[in-house]
Amino acid sequence: MGYVLKEDISMDLTRQEKSLLLYMETQAVYYGGLLQAVLMNEADFEIAERWNECGFVRFGRLSVEDPAACRETSDFDRTHWCVLSEEAWVAAHAERRARCHRVMNKLTVHRIGLENLKLGRSRGRQTNRPHGLNWRKTMIKVNVQLGDEARDTVSGFAGVCVARTEWLNGCWRMTLQPKALDKDGKPCEAQTFDDFQLEVTTPRRQPVGSKETGGPRDEPTRPRDPARS
Repeated sequence: MGYVLKEDISMDLTRQEKSLLLYMETQAVYYGGLLQAVLMNEADFEIAERWNECGFVRFGRLSVEDPAACRETSDFDRTHWCVLSEEAWVAAHAERRARCHRVMNKLTVHRIGLENLKLGRSRGRQTNRPHGLNWRKTMIKVNVQLGDEARDTVSGFAGVCVARTEWLNGCWRMTLQPKALDKDGKPCEAQTFDDFQLEVTTPRRQPVGSKETGGPRDEPTRPRDPARS
């Protein structure tokens, strides 16, 4: 589908415009530009319509009879589509690089080059952990705490952080539970994201439960048998 840009659009996008652009870029890469409109708010639609008018990103709705709208494995249908212009791809790539730099600047990891790993093996060391350092202290700082209200900067998904998991390569995954209920009045399904893909919208309000679980308990004992007199 060819089109001509009606006007130049500034690369100085707002925070919300960058978030929407990265969401569209991700969906373009993995789903051919098919969008889940339920993840877009009113302001996102206004931005998308403005981009469509100037040709920065073509945007529209899928036909209800289009079988592409049914090729979905999650709870949300893909009801809209987008096609990024060359300028949009350049802007999205620039924002991804900038976001990468921001994340890397927060890291406190100790990077070991392959040449050092080979040297360590030749000396008989069987680990790639930093020598002489507390490995736990060199892991990534956690951006979102349990109980924080956070938002995924790519999809816009928001909720309260109710769980977190640490993975083998040192990254943290945070599970967000939305506050809203679905059409049946049941809690919406929680989703899990990388820690540095999230931004805290409201610091922790939910109290974190006690770490005292009550176990393990002492071994049971029985009283001594009474002695015969």
